Amino acid sequence: MEGIFSIFTLGFALIFIIAGPSMALFELYGAIDAHLDEESDEPCWPNQKDAIVLSDGDAFCFYSSDSEIYSNFQIADGHYQIEIENNGITEYRWDDNDGIITVAAIELDMFGVEYYSCQQYIRESSLPDSIAGTDLFIHYSIADFQYPGWCNEEPIQDEQEYSETDTIPFEGEMLYDFEVSERLYWIGTTQFTEDNRVNHTNHELFYPYPHFEWPILIMASAFAGAGFFMLSFIDRKRVLTIDGSNNKVRFECLRWPRYGTINLELKEPISYEITKKTRTVTHHEGGDDGSSGRSWTTDHYGVDVVFDLADGGKGALIFLEGTNPQSKFKSLLDLLSSTFKDADRGKIANKELPSEDNWIGPDGTESGPDVSEDWYLTYDGPSPIVEGIYGDNYAVDRGNGAIPIDFYIKKWGIPEGYGATDQEKVWWDQ
Repeated sequence: MEGIFSIFTLGFALIFIIAGPSMALFELYGAIDAHLDEESDEPCWPNQKDAIVLSDGDAFCFYSSDSEIYSNFQIADGHYQIEIENNGITEYRWDDNDGIITVAAIELDMFGVEYYSCQQYIRESSLPDSIAGTDLFIHYSIADFQYPGWCNEEPIQDEQEYSETDTIPFEGEMLYDFEVSERLYWIGTTQFTEDNRVNHTNHELFYPYPHFEWPILIMASAFAGAGFFMLSFIDRKRVLTIDGSNNKVRFECLRWPRYGTINLELKEPISYEITKKTRTVTHHEGGDDGSSGRSWTTDHYGVDVVFDLADGGKGALIFLEGTNPQSKFKSLLDLLSSTFKDADRGKIANKELPSEDNWIGPDGTESGPDVSEDWYLTYDGPSPIVEGIYGDNYAVDRGNGAIPIDFYIKKWGIPEGYGATDQEKVWWDQ
């Protein structure tokens, strides 16, 4: 479970870390390039000619322009059709309301239904001599009230009767994009000319350097900070502190944030014992291609270092894994033995470990040459695996390596692959 948690935490942390700088860079886009040239009176870079400065002080720097050829311009009542750059004739519905022109092509929505997709322009002749940003956009909260009622509706089915004309679309007047936004960020223009061309220009809002929308900067910093904070929860090492002078135990993360701290009070005088232990760990693996994944368990053999607690209980504070932990962790065990002594008697107050020649075998069973010969009388685990026959004994994979045949068959039955020898047959029907 900790592995899955770490993977998900890492994924979200990376998303937050990347999102923060991305938001800041997006906010800076254009601001760096717009660094003021102190030797020039122009608001934009030298390669951004034809700047547009509005009466409210906002400057718009040249961004792009293009020019296309148009042909086959024909008109009908409230409609026109035209071909741009030999891309086929496109039909439009349009309306002029006090200099605000609404033009709509027929498009398909996500369900495949046709509708009028509207775009608005404002004639240059309808603008004041000193243009402000508020003259070229309308706030999105009232945008719906500015479109004709037929916008976004299904097209009328009546076939239009188009006729040839020698006029220029929209009388060749400069048309400004009429934006719907919270403020004006772009100025786009469209103009049809008498030489059968349609010209487009785009100017972007100039940001005096350095410029940030501070709420965006604060949010970007918060995202990045949250991402790095989440990284601190991955694969965090823990430290066990045993304060013998105050009979206290603290189990906490080595670095901040120290979540999940465990505090215990030890019984006085401090004493501990070492017990054999098998710990089962459940593992999880995510699936792919629609599979649900899988789970499995592994057994880990070793010993627990168990301390007596002040409340009368016991706390397994340390788990030493291995087949021979008393040798593998000798320095740690020596430190415990030398640190925690009975102050009155000067004796080590822990239960001694088994012989160093023994080890922890299958199912946490103490095994080795120093195990007592009658170890099987107190053994309460699953049937040992038989590896051979030696005289009247089965050779097994744990304990001192031997169990009398009669005892084994009476307790666990005939082991798989055995039972054919005379000494085994004696006990079949007992």
